[in-house]
Order: sequence, then structure tokens, then C-alpha cells
Amino acid sequence: MEEDVQEREHKKYLETSFWSEGSEAEKDSDDEGIGSDESMDQMEQCSCFKDERCHPENLSKSNTLSKQSKDPQRVTKFLRGLKQSILLSTSSLQLSSRRVFGVNLDQCADIVPEIVDWCTRTIEERGKNDMKSLEGVYRLSGQVSHIKALKLSFDAGHPPTKHETINIHSVGSLLKLYFRELPEPVCTFHLYGHFVRSARLDPVQRLSQIKTILHSLPEPHYRTLSHLMAHLHHLSLSSLLTGMTCRNLAIVWAPNLLRSLHQEFVSLESLRDIGVQAKVVECFIENYHELFSD
Repeated sequence: MEEDVQEREHKKYLETSFWSEGSEAEKDSDDEGIGSDESMDQMEQCSCFKDERCHPENLSKSNTLSKQSKDPQRVTKFLRGLKQSILLSTSSLQLSSRRVFGVNLDQCADIVPEIVDWCTRTIEERGKNDMKSLEGVYRLSGQVSHIKALKLSFDAGHPPTKHETINIHSVGSLLKLYFRELPEPVCTFHLYGHFVRSARLDPVQRLSQIKTILHSLPEPHYRTLSHLMAHLHHLSLSSLLTGMTCRNLAIVWAPNLLRSLHQEFVSLESLRDIGVQAKVVECFIENYHELFSD
């Protein structure tokens, strides 16, 4: 009975106006990354050729507008196709058994969660063709509706297949959201204090201590973190094109990987931990080969 209610609610959500072609311009994502993908909103505003504001005297601008409208049209087409794919599958799919978000890593049957592999692979494949297109990756936020659509597709058991139509910042936001919604963070509550204390050591001792702590992680957590750090290390090597150095990547990723069990209680110590968390993750990224070599 509960599964039937969840399925009906899921279908109802998919039928809401957020899928429609004529929906209002999207709000920025509530993603924890710094900044927002304002360019997507600007492009949506440029696709209003049938709007009353487009008078004949503005026709000279039409060529520019038509170029700017292509990306929102591709996003809309992608969302429509994704909607149909999910709607066709939900009638025979038990959604509760396929949940991806909010599920502990030790409940994942894959070596690395499929969504983690898909997101990192999608971003790296985009970089192979044009690394400059990854400028600000993980720092800039994607669109709320796009992120929701991608999240629903994974929870329905149907990851998107057309990578080229997906806004790369929405993929980055989706991956951070996945880690942020883990009931037990990838670096675990139990080891949080150990990581924080290691960051206050001198560089040589820090590296040795962090490596020891990493090998105390549960196997699913270690494998997933190793995969993510390999990806972030790879991106950091192209920081001249993307602007995402080890430090910048660490700042936007730290809150999603390291969380205290009592983080809801804001204190002076917890505020100081913010910078320490980034230092730990920066060490992960910068020293990936030394820390994660088995």
C-alpha cells in the first residue's frame, strides 16, 4: 500500500508544470557550491521570440537571440524525453527498492555507486572534447528543474544516456547532492574528529596520519572516496583552463564529504572546522596517488 502511494506521488510530480515547455524561468539551485549558473537563466530569457516584447524594431537582434536560445531548447527536449522514459517505467517499477539518494553506501551492490560513476564519467568525457567548457565545474550551480529530473531518473532506475544534451553544472550539482544526502557521510561520523585533528599536524605527519585514517574507512566508503578523489585530482590538473585548483575544489566539496554528527549545533569550534575540512579534502586531492595507492 505504501509503495502504491509513493508511486502515485511520483507520477503526480512528473506531471507538474515543471516539465512543461511554457514553465517560468528556473530559480537558481540551492546547491552548496559557491555561485550560480546565471547563464542558463539568461539563455532561457532569450528564447522568447513569440513574447510581446519582441517587436519588429527588435528584429535586428534576432540572429543573436536565436543562437542564445539553442541551449534552453536542448534542455527542454532532454527533459521531455526524460519524462516519457520515467513515466513509461514507473507503472512496473517498485520505486522504493531502487532508491539511490539517501541510502547508505554499504547498501549499494556496485563497487562504486552507479550515480558517482555516471557523473564523473560524464564530466570527464565533456572535458575531453572541450576542457574550457568545465570552467567553474562544481563551483557553479545547475538548474533546480534539471537537477530534479536527473535525480528522479536515477531513483526510477533509468540513468540518462544522452550526455551531450546535459548541462554540466547540473551534473556537478547532482553529484554533490548525492553525497550531501548520504545518511552516513563518506568520511563517516566516527572518523570526523580524527580527520580534523590530522589537519592541524605539520604536512609530513598530516599525510601519514590521513593515510592511516583512510584505511579505517568501511570498504564501500573507501572505494567511493578513492574514485571521487581520482576524478577531482584529474580535474585539478587542468586548473589553468577550469579555474578549479585543488584548493577551490576542496572548498566546494568539503561540506559534502566531512560532517560532524553534531553539526546542527553551531559553535565557534564548528565554524573553525570549516577551514580545516577544506584542508583535509585538499590533502586528499593533491596527494591522491600517495594516499589511495593500494
